[in-house]
This record gives sequence, C-alpha cells and structure tokens, in this order.
Amino acid sequence: MKFEYLMCFQAVSQHKSFSKAANSLYISQSSLSKRIKTLEDTLGGELFIRKNNNSVSLSPFGEYMSNYINNIMEDYDVMLTASDNYRLNHHRKLVIATFLNVAHSGLLKPLTSFEAAEDNFYIETMEFDHSRLKQLLTLRQAEVCFGYSEILGNIPDYEVTPLFSDQLILITSHEYAAKMGWGDTISLEDAKNVPFCFPREDMELFTYIMNACKSHGFIPQLTNSDVRLGTIRQYISVGMRSTLQFESISRSKFYTDRFAFIHLDNPPVLTMSMYSECSRPRRIRDAFVDYIKKYYLPSETGKK
Repeated sequence: MKFEYLMCFQAVSQHKSFSKAANSLYISQSSLSKRIKTLEDTLGGELFIRKNNNSVSLSPFGEYMSNYINNIMEDYDVMLTASDNYRLNHHRKLVIATFLNVAHSGLLKPLTSFEAAEDNFYIETMEFDHSRLKQLLTLRQAEVCFGYSEILGNIPDYEVTPLFSDQLILITSHEYAAKMGWGDTISLEDAKNVPFCFPREDMELFTYIMNACKSHGFIPQLTNSDVRLGTIRQYISVGMRSTLQFESISRSKFYTDRFAFIHLDNPPVLTMSMYSECSRPRRIRDAFVDYIKKYYLPSETGKK
C-alpha cells in the first residue's frame, strides 16, 4: 500500500468530492479514482458511496477504516515534527564554505573558538575560489559561506551579513619601493610600469584586480602569473616582482620585514561577507551566525 493512497482517502473525505479532492492534490480526477480503487481492493471493501463526481460520502466500511487511516496520518505528522526537532537540536556538524587562503584572513579564529566551545560538534570547512562558492550557494550545498559579496552577489535563501571592508594594497620589497621613490601611499597609476605577479588560484579575484588596473588607465605587466602566493612571495623578497593583493590576506601571508606594504589612493575595496541559509531555522547554524555577528559587529548586535 502506498502512502499517497491514504492522502487521497483523506482528501476525498474532507472535500466530499472527487473533483475537488483531485484539484487539492494537483492530480487528475481519473488518477485519483484509480488510487482510491486500488486502496479499496487492498482493504477489501468500498470506502465511498458515489452519488456522482461532485458528491460522495463515506460508506460504513469507510467510516470504520477512517479512524485507522487518520491515526496513521497523525503518526506521520508526528514523525516529521520529530525529524525536524532532531535535525535542529542534534545534528552536530556545520558545513561552511570559504574563499581560498581563509587561514590568512583572520576568519579562522572565530570559527575555531566557536567549535571549541561546543560539545560533540565540528565544522566541516571547504575552501574554493569564488566561482565555485557561487555554485555551492546556488545548489544550497553549504549552510554558511564566507566571501566577497561584490563578487558573489545576492543568492536566494541566504542572508548576507557584511563583516569588514578589505582594500587592495601593493606589496613589494623595501629596496624596490626605495628605488621607485615611493612613500607609504601612492596612486595606482604610479605602478603602471611595475613588473607584477598576480596569482590565478581565484580567477574572479584575478579578473577584479586586472580590471582595477585597467580602470586606472593601464594593463599591468604580468610575469609568472600562473603561480601561487608562496612563489610570488619569494620573487618579491629578492626585489624582482611586486603584487596587488587584499590587505586581510596580505598581512599574514607576507609576514616578514622584507616586504613593504604600499597603500593606494582611493583603493578598490571589497566587502568580506557571511552568507547564511535563512529558509528554515537550525539551532547550531543560527547560534554560529549570531556568534560571528557579535565577533565582527559588536556594536550592531548590541542594538538589538
């Protein structure tokens, strides 16, 4: 016996009409009639007295069986509620997607401190480029995501919470900065003749940085551009290259005194944001989201 047959029985009992019951279930009237006939054959008796398609009533056998069918349907609803409660309160894993190099951005500190404070709980973290992050959010394969909102855009069923602004800076060696006569701040146009290395691990960010240069009137001279930040760091440390990177990652990735951080006049700025699923509640996810908001936005959360 299929569960949908019991749903058909309840619909006909409620509407006292095969046509109205079929409309409420979004199926054809003939399909509904076949399902009721199969249910009657299975139970061994006529469930409805058919006056016409627009007027039916329960037979004595239907009245008798309705108590059992209604109990089954009520148990089904209880089971769904119990399932929701279990997922809300007992599921002890949180799936989070982040941009590449998240370890150098400072975001891992609140993530690990939240996990450490929860019993029998862990965070499953996935690092991807922004193109892949978009796909994960669109397919709802991550409950929380961290990335630049100007690149990711708005995603249905996800709340976007801006956490901090991240500006583009120029990173070079002190020797090269002295050679160019640069101070602590320059305009991006001043770097138009600089040999650059930009990593292509995240093509969305690579394209954004390239377009930032183009908007300032030049196409950057790129060398060794298909390498990772670790390789670029070695080239910069010996004065052979420079790069443009966002500050949250750069301060940790380029951590020795060999490197000079040059600020830009009116620098391009992206917003590091948290995307959190908001279509239905879940205790551990909602607690995590509140924790991150309090960590980065204490003044905002204090106003609630």
